[in-house]
Amino acid sequence: MKVVGIIGEDKEKETMDIGVPVGVIVALPPSTNPVSTTIYKTLLAIKSGNAIVFSPHPKAKKTIAKVLDILIRAAEQRGMPPGP
Repeated sequence: MKVVGIIGEDKEKETMDIGVPVGVIVALPPSTNPVSTTIYKTLLAIKSGNAIVFSPHPKAKKTIAKVLDILIRAAEQRGMPPGP
């Protein structure tokens, strides 16, 4: 399902629905399921074109950092712009 760009068009009424990014997503991954939550929230941010800031639970900080490193490398290999 497309969520950014032209997402709907009514030729009869000559109207278009255009999806745009809305801002920054704040992600608070818990210590109970840090990997799946981090992956899910990252995919939502990519699909919606929004930036994301992670504030991990202290007990899951290392795990989440490792998952994000893997996701960033995979995304850059697939054509996403590199981060700063």
